[in-house]
Amino acid sequence: MEKRTIRVEKEPNTRLPQGLKRPRRRNSMSSRLLILLGVIILAILALTGFGLYQKHEKSVAASESRSRVSSIDISQKVAAEESAAIKASESASVAADPTYGWLKTAGKPNELPILMFHYVAEETDNNQPAWNSNYITPESLSAICEALVANGYTTLTADQAVAVLTGNLKPSNKMVWLTFDDGHENNYTNAYPILKKYGIHASFGMVTATLPSYKGTDTTYISYSQMLKMQGSGLISFTSHTETHPDLSTLALSDEQEQLTGSKKLLDNLLHQNTQVLVYPSGKFDSETEKLAKEAGYKVALEEGEDMAVGSGNLFEVPRYRISTGASPNYVLSLLEAAVRYNTANTAH
Repeated sequence: MEKRTIRVEKEPNTRLPQGLKRPRRRNSMSSRLLILLGVIILAILALTGFGLYQKHEKSVAASESRSRVSSIDISQKVAAEESAAIKASESASVAADPTYGWLKTAGKPNELPILMFHYVAEETDNNQPAWNSNYITPESLSAICEALVANGYTTLTADQAVAVLTGNLKPSNKMVWLTFDDGHENNYTNAYPILKKYGIHASFGMVTATLPSYKGTDTTYISYSQMLKMQGSGLISFTSHTETHPDLSTLALSDEQEQLTGSKKLLDNLLHQNTQVLVYPSGKFDSETEKLAKEAGYKVALEEGEDMAVGSGNLFEVPRYRISTGASPNYVLSLLEAAVRYNTANTAH
């Protein structure tokens, strides 16, 4: 029997050369942690970037909003400045020419209804003289003013009324002139607040000797400081009612002349105006009074009359309608209707 020889192969020598070490295998857990950490860092960076983007967008939006608001503010400011400039221009035009923007007549003189008032007080006011047809209560005056505004009437200053009666222009076909005689203090305390409330123009006929700061001491009349306040409103103008309210037709010519020229001169100096309107005391005058009034520089003189003022008439005998507390708003409006129809037909187109 033959002997079999079995060869056993030896494993190869895997030893590293002396001085070298086999590298260690990385821990799989550490690798996963590193990956996770990288993902987290990337997420943080992404979120930070998105936040910065949003902040930028908000900043841009806010900037655009501020820009729009600024543009609106600028536009509004420009519009306001333009409006103010227009008003200033119109005011300057009116100051230079009181008839600026008025209508022109078709050739005939204007008709102008004029209302005459005196005291404005309650019947129970014991500080006033005996109640008579010269009175109107504040409530009645307020109702009349409200009706004038509601029906579109233009109210006039004294100078505007003179322009209407002496020229061929008019501010409106629906116009009326409110006049208050004597300058009683209740015209300031009771009438003026009502006129101011409704934006009504009116003229107050002043008895100049009653001004406490100058000749008189009767404080039941309007004072100089009150006159200045009302004049400054642009609503109230002042006319002459002579110095002491006499019956002019009974005076010597020299005294009559002093009554007319003295009151005009005082008003001109105190109020820096050219007083063009005279109101006859108690409506009494004569032909000599008219002559002296013209020589003194007046353009129009008012009486009582109970009729319509017409530009073609005698401007030193201009009539007015007496209004007292029994006058209703409808009654007052009825006095004005004929002039509206006439002036409307007498308008140039």
